[in-house]
Amino acid sequence: MDVLEKFLNSVSYKFPKGYPDMNDPEDVKLLTSILESYIPEADQSEEKSSDEPTLSPKQQDLQKIINFIDKRETEGGKVPSKLKLFDLLAQYTYKYYNSELGDIKTVFPEPVSKLEDWKEYVNSEERNKGELIERAIVGYAQDQGVESELLRGQGKDVSIGGKEIECKSSERNTITTILQTSYYKDDANKFYLFASNSKTPNLDIRIVSSQLLYRLNLGDDIADELSTKKQSQKLLDQISDGLATLDFPTMIQTSLATGESQETTKTFKVAKNVKIRFIISISS
Repeated sequence: MDVLEKFLNSVSYKFPKGYPDMNDPEDVKLLTSILESYIPEADQSEEKSSDEPTLSPKQQDLQKIINFIDKRETEGGKVPSKLKLFDLLAQYTYKYYNSELGDIKTVFPEPVSKLEDWKEYVNSEERNKGELIERAIVGYAQDQGVESELLRGQGKDVSIGGKEIECKSSERNTITTILQTSYYKDDANKFYLFASNSKTPNLDIRIVSSQLLYRLNLGDDIADELSTKKQSQKLLDQISDGLATLDFPTMIQTSLATGESQETTKTFKVAKNVKIRFIISISS
């Protein structure tokens, strides 16, 4: 008598027919429960853990952000709020870039902070809104006892406690992410400040790591290639395919014929979440 026969004989009394009838759903259900009872709980947990690798808390938090971005990309009209996404990005930054933030956290202690009555920190209404906000941030930081100054250069607007910050502002309760002269850097000591509601007396301020934005938008595979090989063939192929969809000769001709700069309405996407657009401007 083999092992299977011994097993069936030992449990036969539990079945109406004296054996499990595999055509009877109730017999199948009972047999399944009996078999599961013979598997030790420890073995079940070990099997589960081997199939599902354990993620660290940092990896779990990053995966929540990635899932949120994927949801925004796939759900069409049911798009989760961009503000909610940047709440998550700011929370991640404050949790995992705590030491790199330095005195920025003294000025803006929460992932989403308020700069109340922000216009009190500027002396003029003559400059553009973006520059006014940058001056207000510097004045507010200095008022908190933190060294701060305006910076002039691509990809840097202000310095707070020695940390470079690029500022992006919006008049409405939304986030502006259009990058015109620079792109996110793989730099743990650089940050982006997103200011919203600039038409109101109180600004909402979100501070997000440049390095986090860099890797989320490029994707780990391309970001790793760029950091080691200084170029990514995958990214180059995506760019070439995207450029092939644009009619630059016609755009340039239209600019010359009309005397107006042409901004293409057609964009293309590369990497994980990067959208490319072009503006044709003519000089002589």
